[in-house]
Parts: sequence; C-alpha cells; structure tokens
Amino acid sequence: MSRKKISLKFSYDAPVSLSMAILIIVLFIIDTLIIKKPVISQFLQAPTVAAGSAPFAFSSVRALFGIVFHIFSYFDFNQLLCDLIFIMLLGPFMEERYGSIIIGIMIFVASLFSGVLNACFCSFPSSGAPCIVFMLILLDAMMNISKKKISASSIAVLLLFIVRLYIVKNQNGIIDVIIVIAGGLCGSLFAFIASPKARKARKENSGGLLSKAERIAQIDKESPRNKRKPAPGSSDETVEIGTLKF
Repeated sequence: MSRKKISLKFSYDAPVSLSMAILIIVLFIIDTLIIKKPVISQFLQAPTVAAGSAPFAFSSVRALFGIVFHIFSYFDFNQLLCDLIFIMLLGPFMEERYGSIIIGIMIFVASLFSGVLNACFCSFPSSGAPCIVFMLILLDAMMNISKKKISASSIAVLLLFIVRLYIVKNQNGIIDVIIVIAGGLCGSLFAFIASPKARKARKENSGGLLSKAERIAQIDKESPRNKRKPAPGSSDETVEIGTLKF
C-alpha cells in the first residue's frame, strides 16, 4: 500500500495582527522578565493634559511616541491576554476582508485619535489596545449589517466589551471608555470610506484589463499577417484537368 504524503505549509496569513501581537508580547516580556521594571510600558503610555501626570509636549520624544504607540504598552497580563484573544480572533478575518494595508491604516488612525483625545482630556496616561479591539468588534457587527441582517451575537459582544471597559477600574473613569469608543469609531469609519474605493478600483482594473485583452485578441485575429496568403503561382480557383483511371 502506498502512503500518501501530507505536506503542510506555514502561512503568515495575517501579518498586521500577528506582528502586533508578537510585538506586544515581546515588549511585555522584556519589561517583566528582563528589565523587571515597566520601563518600556511607561515610555509608550499616552500623554495627558498639561496639568496631568505625563503632560504632552511637542519637544518630548516620549509624548510623541505615546500618542501613537500606547497600544503596545501593557502593565497587566490579564488585560494583555484578553485584548490579544480578541485581536487574534477578529484581526485575521478583517485582514482577509479589507486587506492588511487598510487594517494597518485603521489601527494607526484609531491609535492616533485615542492618543490625541487622551492628551486633550485625561489627567492620567492610558495604555493598551482596547480601542483596536473595539474597532475590530465594531467592524464585525457592521459587516453583518452590510449584508442586510443584524447579528445578535456581534451586538452582544460589542455591548459586553463596553460594559467590561466601564467595570474595569481605570484612573480616568468614564472618559477613558468614551475615548476607547471614539478611537474605535474613527478607525472603523476610515475603513468604510477607503475599502469601497479599493474594491471599485479593483473591479475597474479587472474590467479594463479584460477588455484590453479582448481588443488585442480581436486586432490580432483581424491582422493581415495572420491571414493565409496563397502560394506563388497558385490560385483560389480549382481547375479540373481530367480523370485518371487505372
């Protein structure tokens, strides 16, 4: 009996989600196991108002980094694990739907918007990627709505996540919950604006290439060089000379 060989191929199928999760884990391990102090996490925290504990200033490198990269800052392992579960469950699916580049831009926009809001309204720095998790859950719910149906499970997950944000103790209180929701909404709205254009462009490019190929084939078919030319001395007319009998 012949044995069938099973070949498995490793696929880095969701580069943005996987890279984000790996970077968060690596930074957390460096802080907790190597440095044994939250040096990196504190450096990447989102800045606050001028009267806060980490005031924003354009001359501060830490503040500028924190505006965008606060989503990689974690102090609590339970929060990190919860957020990564959501990111790895929903991230690859959304990357397949919208594309990795669009998802990367969405994450950047959501992170930037929530970081700016924290610097404008909060007295304490924020950390973690709850705005990204909220954005992914919202995209999942809106995807079902775009199919002209409302998914009860998606709405339930969205509401439960908001309740979790409110229950979990944070120094900024309800303002932090509002910022998370606003950042997620901003990122998801950007995706809805960009993705239809991308799909339309792909369709137009596909149709344009197809019609161009058809035109080339038609021109090539009608080209005189592809028409059979009679051999020298030959004629299209057939002349019957006679019949030979044996």
